[in-house]
Amino acid sequence: MKQHVAALDGLRGVAVAAVVGYHLRPEWVPGGFLGVDLFFVLSGYLITSLLLEEHTRTGRVDLLAFAGRRVRRLLPAVLAVVVAVTVYISQRGDLAEIERIRRHALATLAYAANWVFVADGDSYFADTSAPSMLRHVWSLAVEEQFYVVWPLVAWLALRVSGRRAVGAVAALLALLSVGAMAALYDGGDPSRVYFGTDTRLFEPLIGAIGAVVLPLRSPRPRGLAPIATAAVAVWVAAVFVVDDVWSGFYRGGALLLGVVALLAVMGNGGVVSGTLSARPLVGLGAISYAVYLWHWPLLLMLRAEGWSGAPLDAAVIVGTIALSVGSRWLIEEPVRRRDGTLGRWLTGVRPLALSVPAIVLAAGVVVAATRTSVPDDAVTVEEVIAAVEADRATARPEPDPDIVEATSTLPITVMLVGDSSAWTLGGGTITFDPQQSPYVSPFDGTEVTLLNLAKQGYRLVPGATTDLGGVRQRPPEDIETEAWWKETATLARPDVIVVYLGFSDLQSRVIDGETVEFGSARFDEEVDRAAARLLGDLAAAAPVVVLTTPPLLGADMIVPEMATFFDDESAARAAHLNSSLTSVAGRLDDVSMFDFADALCPGEGVAGTRNGCRLAADGEPARFDGLHYSVAGAGLAADLLTDALLDAADPSSRSADPTP
Repeated sequence: MKQHVAALDGLRGVAVAAVVGYHLRPEWVPGGFLGVDLFFVLSGYLITSLLLEEHTRTGRVDLLAFAGRRVRRLLPAVLAVVVAVTVYISQRGDLAEIERIRRHALATLAYAANWVFVADGDSYFADTSAPSMLRHVWSLAVEEQFYVVWPLVAWLALRVSGRRAVGAVAALLALLSVGAMAALYDGGDPSRVYFGTDTRLFEPLIGAIGAVVLPLRSPRPRGLAPIATAAVAVWVAAVFVVDDVWSGFYRGGALLLGVVALLAVMGNGGVVSGTLSARPLVGLGAISYAVYLWHWPLLLMLRAEGWSGAPLDAAVIVGTIALSVGSRWLIEEPVRRRDGTLGRWLTGVRPLALSVPAIVLAAGVVVAATRTSVPDDAVTVEEVIAAVEADRATARPEPDPDIVEATSTLPITVMLVGDSSAWTLGGGTITFDPQQSPYVSPFDGTEVTLLNLAKQGYRLVPGATTDLGGVRQRPPEDIETEAWWKETATLARPDVIVVYLGFSDLQSRVIDGETVEFGSARFDEEVDRAAARLLGDLAAAAPVVVLTTPPLLGADMIVPEMATFFDDESAARAAHLNSSLTSVAGRLDDVSMFDFADALCPGEGVAGTRNGCRLAADGEPARFDGLHYSVAGAGLAADLLTDALLDAADPSSRSADPTP
């Protein structure tokens, strides 16, 4: 039996290596996410084997003892990661990220993170915004939910009708789960079916069925070894062939690969099993749980510090192994075996009794760490304006002469900031529009040099967006984005900075766990403070022109799928946001408004318009989806803006010595 157990440890090592490879280099290991599926199957197989073995040996199943073993094995390492990640994020000062990590950390402690990700509309596959450092714990939530329910179901089946009933119930539930995955997958972002317990339950249940057919400690049929060898080979090949956009995975492919994984798990002997028993793989398998927990937050931490490429890969691998070995021998094993100082201290304490205060204590640390970093809401917009004006008056940084010279090839240089709408306004492309050509400045042929620094996903007011068709979307790290804009403006010293805010700032927010409705007094206060900070900081480097946001009209759309993101109030919301921005801009020096909304959408009855908005040169709406600008639409915007930008700038004030 020892060889078989060693081979399973090696299989764990292969699975976690695939996951780490996928997160580091998805272009090399496109199917590495299948490592999680292998873990699911293996977990279902092992715990069901143990339950059946206990029932055969004693005639009963001690569910409390089973739960206690799971707590000792899984909880200590999770607590360490949650606390470490929360403290790290709280020190960074990103308010949106702090609010998010608090919610995700508490959900992790409750083993419900996967459903929180579903509710928030988080995507496992699309990183248009900064991913959560706890995003990977969704799989732990699925497993723990399975551990809570399945032992009770299996025990009841054993009492009612014996071992075969366990297999029959597992098969029935697995078929329902596979059907749910296929039914709920709509061909778009698959994160709902990827995260959902209901749509992933079939994988541990496949393992459970395997345990009924051939439990862990049963002798292996001779003919199984070559089948298992072939299964391992097929699974490894799938890791390098399958990718995360394969729709077939959600329409039966996951079931097929789950069966392949089961055959790999059940086998014993043969060439592949001997390879899996090699010490490096067995060693990696022994710390695979800690590797899975630590590698993802470490990767994001190092990326945030500017690491990339091969140095990043090496640092993540070395750092993860070091943290995992420490976690295994300093935290996990002492608690599980109750040896060492920590283990002896816990001797005689029931794991379930200890888990509740441990989780409560960790939750207290999470709340305390995140609350200490949230600024006082009593700060008014007047105080923000006073602060940014005082900062500008006392210490205006010097620009970089080389950068200024490089960006002064035409009479004026314009720096554009904002969200994805601003990015496309400046000629940037959005990948889901196949008609768009590569980036081309819409100001080519005019007197304007454009620095398009807009960032997809940016929003002025931090927080989760609540009403995008019932889906929440996460922002990027907004404060870091604004600091980057301020630094770039200081170094490049453009003649004009254009600010364009669109879709995201027309939606309600979840701020500090509370839903703040668009247009409410608190929402308007958040807009005023954020706008004063952003516009005041940018105006320290150059005059700022804020464009009013055009109405987002569903009838102006070419892409029907975007219709769920619009409502009849979008025009009124745009007008409300524009009113707030106009109020703030009027209180800041060197900040002015341009009524781009009226220029682009003058209303019904104007020649060359459809649904009240101007058409581009190709006769189509300027915004191909009602929100983002086509190449022709960006050209139309440039025609509307050029004269206003030239008027806003004063090129004659730029001397040969750009130092202020």
